[in-house]
Parts: sequence; C-alpha cells; structure tokens
Amino acid sequence: MKQILLGIAIAWLSAASSLADEPLSAATESVLKELDQLEKSIEFKANSLGYEQINAKTLYELNQIHRKLEGLNKAIYRYDDRKNYYDVGSSAQSAANATVVLVDALSVNSNSDGSITLPSQTAGLCTPSQIDQITGPAGETYKNEPFYDEPAPGFCSGFKVGRDLIATAAHCIRNSARCQRTKFVAGFYKTDKNAKPELTIPANKVYSCKKLVARKLENGSDWAIVQVDRELSNMPTVTLADKTLKKEDGVTVVGYPMGLPVKIAANGQVRSLESSFFVANLDTYGGNSGSPVFNTLALVNGHLVVEGILVRGEDDFLAISSPCRISKRCPVHGCRGEDVVYADEFKSAIPTN
Repeated sequence: MKQILLGIAIAWLSAASSLADEPLSAATESVLKELDQLEKSIEFKANSLGYEQINAKTLYELNQIHRKLEGLNKAIYRYDDRKNYYDVGSSAQSAANATVVLVDALSVNSNSDGSITLPSQTAGLCTPSQIDQITGPAGETYKNEPFYDEPAPGFCSGFKVGRDLIATAAHCIRNSARCQRTKFVAGFYKTDKNAKPELTIPANKVYSCKKLVARKLENGSDWAIVQVDRELSNMPTVTLADKTLKKEDGVTVVGYPMGLPVKIAANGQVRSLESSFFVANLDTYGGNSGSPVFNTLALVNGHLVVEGILVRGEDDFLAISSPCRISKRCPVHGCRGEDVVYADEFKSAIPTN
C-alpha cells in the first residue's frame, strides 16, 4: 500500500512541475514554493534515512497541494486527435519508437531479472458511468474520456537525440538529484485495442540517468539534455529542425499525456512564432511536457523531423465539482494554445559522440 501511495504522490508532485516558466499568479507561486520545500524534504529523508521514512503526513501534504494545482496545463482542441500506437501507421509508430516516458524510480517495483513493474493507477479521467451523471451549463452533457481505463505511471515525456542522449523539458528534470531519481522507459505502448499495456517492462527498455548534460529554463526556453546509462538501442534518432517553421504549418505531438501509454496527436497547426518558441493547437495533457513535436508533412513522408519540445499550454481540465477529471475542449482557434520550444534552441547543446 505504501508503494502505491508513494507512486501516486510522486506523480502528483511531478505533474505540478509543468507550470514552470508560465506567468504565474501570486497564489500559484506560493503553491510551487510549497512543492519545492516538499521535494527537498523527500530528498533529505532519502539521503539520510531512506525512502521508507516518507510518511503518511508527507503524502497528505502532497495531496492537499495537488488539489490546488489540478487542471492547469494543456487541453484538447476541437476534435480529440490523440491515437494509440496500434491505431497509427508505420511512420507515426517510428516517431513513437523514438520516445520515452519519464517515471519516478520511487514508484516502480524492481524485479530480480532487471525488469521493472510500473504502478497501475489511472489518470483519474471520468468513466462512462460518471460522465452519464454529470451535466454542464444549460444541460450540456460532457464528452466521454477515451483513455479513462489506461494506467498512467509517468510524469513527463522525452525522446532520443543521440546515441545515449534524451531531450525533455527542463521543468521535468529540475536538477541532478531529480535526474538520478528518474527512469526513462521505452516501449510503453498500447499495441492492441482490446488489451491493456504491459506494466512489466524488460530491463533492455529501462534506462537510468548518468548525467544531466545541459538545461535551460528562462526567457520562454524550457529544455534539458540527459545522458543515460547506456546506448538507446533499437530506437531511431530524430533530426532536429532549423528554425524555418511558418504559421499554419502542420505539426504532430508524440508523448505520454498524464503518463498514459504513448499517444500520437496529428492535425495540429502553428498559430504564432515567438522568439524562443512557437504556439500550436496540439491535443495534450501535462505529462506531454518534454514531448517531441514533429513536422507533419515530413512525418507523412517517413522523416522524423522534430520542430521542438512541448512545454506548456492551456488548462488540462475543467474546474467542475465531480469525482473525476473532464478534459477542457477548445475551439480549433480558441484558448491560448500550446507552447513548443524550438529545436534550434537546444541542438547546439547536444554533445557529439
């Protein structure tokens, strides 16, 4: 039970980190300071007493803070374009094969054969029976949540950019201690419509942090490069684009929303071009932070060209009184959009090896 509760708490703590580098209210800044203090407390107890000393009081405090931060990150635009691995073509599957989900090492069980077993908690999305009992303003009925029954063990996304190098968002890997406490897991997919994804991941698909190579979280930029403990075998390496995007260009995001099995969401378009990032209407949740955003035209033609890293955006969920989460849905040109840091911002920081 303690392992399960700790896994849930870690997921909550990590999800909140995706607020980084947004214009924040004083109240939100106060909550993030509380989170920082709790994370420091966790690291202190781990270093001095062992992780078993992370007690019920700490879990309760994490729970209370998480409730203040629920639903603050990203959204669904018009139709929900997110698809599972089994439901896309070979080019999109190749893009997914270049990605990893970031999982807190504290939340997994290590097995004698070197494999790990991921926690089975879901993202708390509304089930069909819950949706049936919830109506919105003027009797509007909310849409079903397609991934309500899938496990959600991760907290962020990443992708291969070198032989043993992964790119992700800087707010996902705040420091070297956080990097050392993270597992980078490949192959967490749903490969069959009628089957749940396998939660026991073989050792050859689980990577650990060797070194936090580079990181930047300022002036709209939000990226980190991590060296893992060995070569990322059987994973394609993407091509990082120059800063040549135009408004209305097509983009596709591939990652792990709320830590769910990999999702591929095409049909996004670039809305605006800023100095260090661009804005697009991509269907994402908070766990998509660190996801690669591909050039859709290149992807259709079999080329893995990454335009940038998904880092922040519109609120994920509606603020309604219910026991579950309902995705916020925006018009195709509505809401604030999702921010993607240009690949050009970080590719010079990637070591050649």
